Amino acid sequence: MFVPAALIFALLSVVPKFNVRYLMPASIAMPLLWAAGLSGAWARRSSISRLAAVLASLLLVLGSGYAIGSMYWDARLTRADFRSAVRSITADMKADETVLLCSGHLYPVWQYYAPTVPYVALPATRVLSVSQRLNLDVSRDLNVALAGKRGAWLLLWQDAVADPMGAVPFLLEQKGEQSERDFWQVKVRHYSFPAPPSWPEHPAPQAPLSIDFAGIIRFEGLSRLDSSRLALFWRAPRHPDAEYRAQLLIRDASAHEVARLHFAPAGNAYPTNLWRPDELTFVPLSVVLPPAQPGGLYSLFLGLYRADNGQPLEVLDLAGNPQGQMSLIAKIELPGTTAAVDVAAARDFYHLEPRSDTWGSLDLLGAEACPALQLPPGARLSLPLLLHSTAPVVEGRLEARAVWRSETGSTIVAPLPTILLPASVAADQSLIIWLDAYLPAAATPGPMSLELKASAPAAPLSGGWTQLCSVSVAAVHRDYAAPRVRWPSQARVGDAFSLLGIESPSNSLTAGQSVALDVAWQAVRTPAANYVEFVHLIGPDGRVWAQSNAEPLGGRKPTAGWLPGEVVVDHVTLQVPQDAPAGTYRLEVGMLDPETTPPARLPATDGSARIPGDAVSLGELPLLR
Repeated sequence: MFVPAALIFALLSVVPKFNVRYLMPASIAMPLLWAAGLSGAWARRSSISRLAAVLASLLLVLGSGYAIGSMYWDARLTRADFRSAVRSITADMKADETVLLCSGHLYPVWQYYAPTVPYVALPATRVLSVSQRLNLDVSRDLNVALAGKRGAWLLLWQDAVADPMGAVPFLLEQKGEQSERDFWQVKVRHYSFPAPPSWPEHPAPQAPLSIDFAGIIRFEGLSRLDSSRLALFWRAPRHPDAEYRAQLLIRDASAHEVARLHFAPAGNAYPTNLWRPDELTFVPLSVVLPPAQPGGLYSLFLGLYRADNGQPLEVLDLAGNPQGQMSLIAKIELPGTTAAVDVAAARDFYHLEPRSDTWGSLDLLGAEACPALQLPPGARLSLPLLLHSTAPVVEGRLEARAVWRSETGSTIVAPLPTILLPASVAADQSLIIWLDAYLPAAATPGPMSLELKASAPAAPLSGGWTQLCSVSVAAVHRDYAAPRVRWPSQARVGDAFSLLGIESPSNSLTAGQSVALDVAWQAVRTPAANYVEFVHLIGPDGRVWAQSNAEPLGGRKPTAGWLPGEVVVDHVTLQVPQDAPAGTYRLEVGMLDPETTPPARLPATDGSARIPGDAVSLGELPLLR
């Protein structure tokens, strides 16, 4: 038995990477066991035993033949083409270039096919292991490996395990021109550097930021890679307890949501629950506008949410107070996508109904349908429209109006905001524009027609008004009598609101229970937009222990529909947390502009004095333990 064991040891000792699961089929013992079984069956001289031996031998030969044939001719079992990849590198490699292996555990392959050519293994490991993952700290190894070099050859195999974020190619592409060669299951990338490259010992984003998502993950900033690619950087102060995903919201200059991207913060190969504490992670991201969007300045908003249930993480300020679930991270110029637009695909993307309206050289090819539900006065409409130019259009615009009948039957026409096209639209361009309007506050219940007409001062467009769609206006109750309130106020919020005060039937607070409040407002004039009311319960420690952020009356009376002098009483319920401390609590009230991110507070004044924080402080309620 010594000889077979010695031969097995001798054969396997020259293989630097050998998994124990291959021991039996790769050793001499396997065919010896087969031979012992077959010879034993044949030696019995029984016809049945010998027939079994023949059948077993035939099965063994056929199975081995099928396996050997599959190894050479079945594409599903084709092995990685290391030989061609290595020969490709060595044939074109220059004296001032270096070979990088990622993952580094494939170095035996390189030593076999190119034993005289030096290499750098990244990471320098004999066995592939998820515990030796690369990150941006690999810049130190690259600084050493590429000192004085003008080029690098990167051989990639199983790199998704060793370098799940792609840190090595990410750093290399920042310094040189990249070309790629694909081989079966193997990739080769060549980088040509205009000068010997070097990287900071601790790479950092070009535009550093610090955005805290619920104390779990912190956004560290971003780098602009090219006109449509960014790199987003993150850090987790502690090991994240779950897998989180990110969403990037793209808004145009008028705050329309143009696109929303969902992605893993460090790529799909490196989920957040594998991150190391305080490790700088990143993800390259392509930011491309959807079809028919004009080039220009776009705002990027970032958020995080749990992958298992979609629960968003709150953005926290320095004091730990929630600031919403999305945060502005950048405003960037993006190239337009208005040329050679597939009209049918654009309609599908924006959920538009086909249209065929023409104003000379400007065609309306699609529009979103008006809501089918009844809408109260002041309700906001934001309808995307797909336009196409058959000839150049300079300073084009779409005029809009609302038409309805009064209670006496007369026709009322109210202008809506004019839609401005880009200053100059070339011929054969398709672009998305938006009709943004609030239903007139004075609208009476019943049908209302929305109409459009195109014009261009430099070259007048033919065609008149065309009906876009019809909406149904709901009846609303209006009250102009000021109610009695427990805590009156004379504060002004913005230029359109007067806070009359707060009423509450409760004389104290109870931990774990709710408190009901009535917040009374009066319109000084019709507000220009729909605002959100905030009500905060501030504890003795200065923290916000309960809050409400919502449109008055749950959106049934949007503020853009309030008439001058109208009084609106909003019913608010705040839930007091079970762990709220004893002490005196006060109420804060104000208005937010939801079109800004984070929502900006409207300025609040008391007489001629600006109220600190633009939050009107009213009333006190004790909480006893």
